Amino acid sequence: MAHELGKHDTMASGNNITPWHKIGTVVQGLMDAEQATILGGWDFEVMLGESQIVTPDGVAFSGATSNHPYFTYTTIPDADDPNKKLYIPFAGVGNRYVPFQPNDAMDLLMRLVQESDHGFIETIGTLKNKRVMFSTIHIPQHIKIVGEETIPFLLFTSTNDGTGRITVALVLVRVVCMNTLNAALKTAKRVYQFKHTENAKFRLEDIKDALGIQYNYVHEFEAIAEKAMNESLNDKTFQQALEEAGIPVKLGQSALDIFRNGGRNNNLSGLDMNLWRGYQALVEARDYKEYKNAGKGTKSIATIEENRAESLLWPNANDPVSAFMAHMQKVLN
Repeated sequence: MAHELGKHDTMASGNNITPWHKIGTVVQGLMDAEQATILGGWDFEVMLGESQIVTPDGVAFSGATSNHPYFTYTTIPDADDPNKKLYIPFAGVGNRYVPFQPNDAMDLLMRLVQESDHGFIETIGTLKNKRVMFSTIHIPQHIKIVGEETIPFLLFTSTNDGTGRITVALVLVRVVCMNTLNAALKTAKRVYQFKHTENAKFRLEDIKDALGIQYNYVHEFEAIAEKAMNESLNDKTFQQALEEAGIPVKLGQSALDIFRNGGRNNNLSGLDMNLWRGYQALVEARDYKEYKNAGKGTKSIATIEENRAESLLWPNANDPVSAFMAHMQKVLN
């Protein structure tokens, strides 16, 4: 499964938004810490074991190795028998590994919410059967571009199997699954990380300093988009721009059709005939092609908004949208 929400995972999605995989609980209002903990599946403890553990049913398991003398695991209530516990092993870890407990993560999360000036939890959940924890915080400092709004999120994620660090980052991706988590981490402008061997509960000041820098880059997005909104475009000049940017003919023709007609769902009809509309038309054409590929099992992608933000801020030489963005920036400068 592309989303990697396993049998023992769940998530909560705020703002009354249903995630694409339709798993978990959709919350209409704001979530407090207790509600987020329960609905997001963070109500468990990460434990360290040595050698092996034998369950009350006599089942032995271990993830320890010669290089990793300890292993992490958790227990959760058995859905079929409330009086029994299910043991979920994670992986072997080193002797300096310190689990970052979900309740400590929630404490850090709520402090980050307070520091973000009236932010709130957008999404929260676990992946890979509790091995990965994630949450995105809605940040009030929205970017407004002539009626369109791109919302930045504060991402928190941590692993319980020794494969990754505790991470906080400012992203433009609303994380609801492993695909969107990877997209968020890949495209984050700045990332603050610390090891599980450190006392994570006392790193808030460092995180605050990092976020003070991160908030600034959001305005880069606004500046580029505002300039594009003021650059007039018609069919002829858009086609010329596509050719100059080296966009493949078939993809360029699809983008030109979307530019003319206002989008497959008429979502561009509210925009004037300008460079911003042309850019979004190309993004939609590119994404439509990739959605079809995803249906064939060749690729998975995030949402149109995520790709738009990624191409604006973090160009990829192999991506036609990024190639068009590079050409667009030359025109705007």
